[in-house]
Amino acid sequence: MYSESSTVVSSAYSAPETFLNDISEALAYSAHAGISWVPERRAISTRSEYASSLVSIYQGLLAHAGTPEKLAVLDAEFARFREGYF
Repeated sequence: MYSESSTVVSSAYSAPETFLNDISEALAYSAHAGISWVPERRAISTRSEYASSLVSIYQGLLAHAGTPEKLAVLDAEFARFREGYF
């Protein structure tokens, strides 16, 4: 029997590297070109902050997914959230 208090672990969204390519380097650079002295550093920062934010959001929701069924729903809904984030 599966206990509600058991920890469910999913590695699908646990690392920021998973999300870095959601925003291309060129797009992030373009967003800061002409308005920043160092658009390349701002681009790196923007991509890293985005990726860290998504990991944090996922980890917060993961705390409520106590069963494999809830984890499957979380993964499906998080993928939908990620697609609509922009």
